Amino acid sequence: MEPKEQADAGEITDTNQTRSVGRGCNRILWLAVSTLVITGVTWGVTQLLSNVNTHDVETLTDFDAIDSKDKLGGGQYLIPSPIEDVGAPPLRADTCNGRYQWAHSKSGIDVSSTLSRVTITAEKDHQVQIIGARRVPVGEQKSPAVGSVLTCPGAGAPPVRHAYINLDTGDMAYFDGESDQPQQELNIPVESGKTEVLDIQAQTEQYDWAYKIELVLRVDGEEVVETINDGKPFRTTAPTNAKQYRWIDDGWPWRDARFRTTAADTGYPCHAAERLYASNPAGIERGDRSTTDAASEFSKCPQHDSGR
Repeated sequence: MEPKEQADAGEITDTNQTRSVGRGCNRILWLAVSTLVITGVTWGVTQLLSNVNTHDVETLTDFDAIDSKDKLGGGQYLIPSPIEDVGAPPLRADTCNGRYQWAHSKSGIDVSSTLSRVTITAEKDHQVQIIGARRVPVGEQKSPAVGSVLTCPGAGAPPVRHAYINLDTGDMAYFDGESDQPQQELNIPVESGKTEVLDIQAQTEQYDWAYKIELVLRVDGEEVVETINDGKPFRTTAPTNAKQYRWIDDGWPWRDARFRTTAADTGYPCHAAERLYASNPAGIERGDRSTTDAASEFSKCPQHDSGR
């Protein structure tokens, strides 16, 4: 073969090699693109599946709107200001009801107990179980708040289904509404397409707590934790660092830790004690503490104060 022919043959060989390499690059590019497409589709399907709504959790925190409030108690608030700046309660009435919005508009803090109602709905074709509730502290544990505690008459009633959380210890107990004794565990099934309601009562006797409440669910066999109240914290304080008042005879007489009417304040306490004593003479005969205490305190009032 002549040199020219050899050179031409070499060029042909090089061209074939170049074409072969080019076809190999195309295959690699095609595989890479295919892999990216498959990965994208897989990710999209995963996102769609993960965004499927399996359940819904809603929280009601307005004490006055929860119909079990009279059975579980609450409705007392601490206002971080002197009592003379508080003003009259709604309806000017001595009651635990109707004060939630009013007190919270004055930066009020729930005293001793916070009640919330959680509504859990299982979407169609999904199964949900309520299996736990717990408090999650926010910030440092604090001494009870200082201010004016607005008290009201307590009430007792038959048990109601609820989860009770001891804020001071973190313990949780579940009451099924049939017995006044706690059950061994919290396990409320929510059937597909159905709704269940659980009241949660958080209480403290020692501190001022800021905290969130987590609801533990089992959704289609997997544990799911939901922070109720859209993740917003609650606040509940013990009343032991604040003066306590109760709306009596159109005023806020001072009351001690046992909620006894006293005459040891200015304004209307003596008048309130007189009215309470005079309006319930039978209470003296029965030995009612509130009435006998009022009579005792009224006896300490100066005579000229009784007409105020």
